[in-house]
Amino acid sequence: MLSTQQINMMRQFNRQYTQALGILNKHTFDMDLTYPEGRVLIEIADQAPVTPMTLSKRLGLDKSYTSRIIKQLEKKGILSKERSKQDMRSVEVQLTAHGQEIFEQVNDRSNEQMAGLLASLSADQQEKIFNDVMEMNTLLFEGNDADDMES
Repeated sequence: MLSTQQINMMRQFNRQYTQALGILNKHTFDMDLTYPEGRVLIEIADQAPVTPMTLSKRLGLDKSYTSRIIKQLEKKGILSKERSKQDMRSVEVQLTAHGQEIFEQVNDRSNEQMAGLLASLSADQQEKIFNDVMEMNTLLFEGNDADDMES
């Protein structure tokens, strides 16, 4: 069992990592997207077409909050909604052409951000961090794919 000091040190890492990623900033990468909108955007790009309920469950978000995010992204022309072909009572969301462009920008900037965080480390240190993160993912979220680690 970890000591209180060890848990506090892990929490300190979480706070530093959150700050390094800019998660608490009002807009992601100086774009007109909040961090939650960016996460929903990435999830839609990865899973489309997808139902709002699936998004809500997959991201662990409240249904009404997910709905508000979807409405905002729709208002920005980033996604569109259509009736599900499998269940006419449900809708599915997918990226528009503009949404695909925004996704590519977010994805590229996310990759650049991660590369920037690792840039001062040697190749061996970068490989160690990668392997440690993959092990953490396996231990904490067994059954999840590495794809689930995207941000």
